[in-house]
Amino acid sequence: RQVEAEAEVGQSVRIPCTAHTPPPVNNSKIVIQWFVKEGSQRQRIYFKDDKDSVTDKETAYTSRISVDEAYTLTINDVRLMDNRTFYCQVGAGLLGSSEGMSKLRVYAVPTMPNIQVKSVSASVLATDVSEIAECTSRNGYPAPSIRWYKDRTPLKPVMKRNSKMYMVPQTTETSNKYMTVSSTLYYKLRKQDKDSTFYCEVSYRLPGGIQKMMESKPINISLTYPTENMELTMEPRLVKEDDAVTLKCSGDGSSLGEYSFFRLMDSGEEMGLTSENDILVIERLTRNNTGVYICRAMDMETTNFFEKNINLTVNYLDPVQLTPDRGLNLTRGDTDVKLQCNAFGSQKTSVVWRKDTEKSPLSTTNTLRLPQVGFENAGTYTCEVSVPSVPGLVQSNSISVVVQGAPEMVANSTKISGKEEKHVNLSCTFRGFPKPSITWSAPGNPMMKMFQEDHVVTVVSELVLPLTEEMQKVMCNGTNIQGSKSFLFDVARKVMSPSATGSPTDSMRRKKSSGGVVIVAIIVCILVLAILGAVLYFLYKKGKISCGRSGKQDITHTDAHDNIVVEAKNEQKVPEETVLLQGVNGEKRPPGDQ
Repeated sequence: RQVEAEAEVGQSVRIPCTAHTPPPVNNSKIVIQWFVKEGSQRQRIYFKDDKDSVTDKETAYTSRISVDEAYTLTINDVRLMDNRTFYCQVGAGLLGSSEGMSKLRVYAVPTMPNIQVKSVSASVLATDVSEIAECTSRNGYPAPSIRWYKDRTPLKPVMKRNSKMYMVPQTTETSNKYMTVSSTLYYKLRKQDKDSTFYCEVSYRLPGGIQKMMESKPINISLTYPTENMELTMEPRLVKEDDAVTLKCSGDGSSLGEYSFFRLMDSGEEMGLTSENDILVIERLTRNNTGVYICRAMDMETTNFFEKNINLTVNYLDPVQLTPDRGLNLTRGDTDVKLQCNAFGSQKTSVVWRKDTEKSPLSTTNTLRLPQVGFENAGTYTCEVSVPSVPGLVQSNSISVVVQGAPEMVANSTKISGKEEKHVNLSCTFRGFPKPSITWSAPGNPMMKMFQEDHVVTVVSELVLPLTEEMQKVMCNGTNIQGSKSFLFDVARKVMSPSATGSPTDSMRRKKSSGGVVIVAIIVCILVLAILGAVLYFLYKKGKISCGRSGKQDITHTDAHDNIVVEAKNEQKVPEETVLLQGVNGEKRPPGDQ
């Protein structure tokens, strides 16, 4: 019987002996022999009996084979020539002999497929198919197969010549029995094939029914095709003055010649423009660049002319015009003052008024109204005009507003100073424009501080005066060319107990204590007077004393010697508390004689 074995070139293979081996009888000898067929003759490659085991010399297998105890033949370094039938013969003397056959199939991996471009350039206008490329793979066994692909899609194998596509295969056997296969692809190219890639795939077999594949590198065909359409594009689409714009002309053909750019003038004439082949760049645009632009080109294969045009609109915004157009001088109290803002643009504009560094808008109309002018209206006003539909298209202008006015009182204050509280600090704050000057009705060297913001000047003047026993009326006066404003300070007096010394806190405590003593003293005096009156009335009734007018004595006159603390006040009236304290704390003289 015949069995089959498989091996790849360069590997080892074991071929079993399939001959029937009879059992030994009467010491019969077993002889094993392996043969191969050379032409029409058999050639022995191995012999073994009970004494010897010999590999025949001067054969293709002399150094590559071995046989084990089961009579299995092992071939090392398999070669393509081993693709043949091997015979195993077993002899048993008088018992006869038997023979078995084994077929060895040898496989060789081919080389990577090599693709060679045949058409460096092809035209879709060609009437016949174009020879695209030839794919070749060498030294394979059995002969591998070749398949063509276009854009990862297999092409149907067609061997018959036609006007669309076919392949021409070829197989060649080398002197050492290896197979070289090739295939040439013919294909009718179309315009949509301009970016296509072609490649071939080689399939081959290996022992065990394994099928493997190898791909060639992809190739592109330089395809020429006529122009059918042309377009002219602009980038960016929305432009304004000082921008740059790029016009690009392109066609869908491969054979367009040089591009030419023109501008259509108002007179109807065309003005040639300098470009870099298919690109025209215009720097620092102005509104005068607005117009129609034309691109022309000729197809070199069909000699057809193509033309496209595009409208270029350059957006613009004129400088902002303000009314009044220069700094504005106002007087505090002016009414219904208007600031006008205008700017002409290529599209609808938006207006925003702001003051100084404030972010919140004062108005979003062209007219800004100041109903009643005050110092708070002084400052810098900015009108910003923009075109909302064109990002970055903005213009602005500013106007300075000065508000003049007579000084106005901002604040005033008084403060007792010195450890012994012998001085008073009087402070007046005026604001106005021009700068107010502050004068005092009392002598002294006032300290001055000045602050200016938005053309409004704030002046602070502080005067230090000594306290005297006399009530003082002190006036501060703020004056500029617009007018003046005055403020009157009344410095009143307060009387303290003669022993009132020390800190203000101690003085307050002593005042409270003195008040209690005074109340007690008043009550005691009333009681004494009541008793004295009762005694006098009793003596009068008894006739002990006379009641003449010349005998009266004055008991109401007082002569006070006080320690004085002065408080600055805004009113001239002396508080009742001060009057009361003077009347109570005064020293009383004893009644005089009649």
